[in-house]
Amino acid sequence: MRKVCFTSLFILFSVMVSSQQVDMSLLKARSLMDQKKYEAALENLQHSVKKSFQNYFLSGECYYQHRNFSKAIESYLAADSIQKDAASFELARCYAQNNDNQQAISWLQKHLALAHKKTELEIITDSAFTGLAENIEWKALWKKSWYTDQEITKNALAASI
Repeated sequence: MRKVCFTSLFILFSVMVSSQQVDMSLLKARSLMDQKKYEAALENLQHSVKKSFQNYFLSGECYYQHRNFSKAIESYLAADSIQKDAASFELARCYAQNNDNQQAISWLQKHLALAHKKTELEIITDSAFTGLAENIEWKALWKKSWYTDQEITKNALAASI
């Protein structure tokens, strides 16, 4: 009985340590990113045992910061395949930077349809979308009411602070 109990505890401890190791890998990558050490963060993420949403999402951020938008798109699409539309805003930014306006607007529409989305001010002032400012589809996108009255009020208050 004691042997079974000890073995069970050992297995439980091993599982906990290995899962913490993956989390530590992501934490280390995030720390490196905070220091703007994107290549080191990418290397850390590529050696990570588990390929998770966070792994792909952080890889996308690193590639984006290196202006490697094609690789960022690959990473964000992988993240999106795990957690639908969670990388939609980031994908819109990447496609806009790659001058693929149609895809940028398509992904931005997906983002705007979400319950939790960036404010209109955050989106229109994002430098990734500067090239879209005169685009007809971009202007048409903003004719639709994407925000509830409550969101508009909350966003206006936040912008004034």
